[in-house]
Amino acid sequence: MSGKKFVDKCAQKLELPAESFSSAMKITVVSNFRVEIENHKGLIEFSDEIIGVKGKNTIAMVRGQTLELEAMSDSQMLICGQINSIDFEVI
Repeated sequence: MSGKKFVDKCAQKLELPAESFSSAMKITVVSNFRVEIENHKGLIEFSDEIIGVKGKNTIAMVRGQTLELEAMSDSQMLICGQINSIDFEVI
């Protein structure tokens, strides 16, 4: 059984979303003023107009105005400000 199938089967048995077992970056857009990011691997760019966040296989670029890193831990961060767009690049 492949790794992905095993994770999917475990998630199904425990009635949890498969991404809760994954190391993939999870981005939740709460509004155009708040973005929550889980499973990040750090910042690659930071200004009040762009915040670049590295994931395991992805880079997310949050673009807007008056962006602030409201909170950050080893695996989670909260970005606030006027969010205009989020771009993704597979690495």
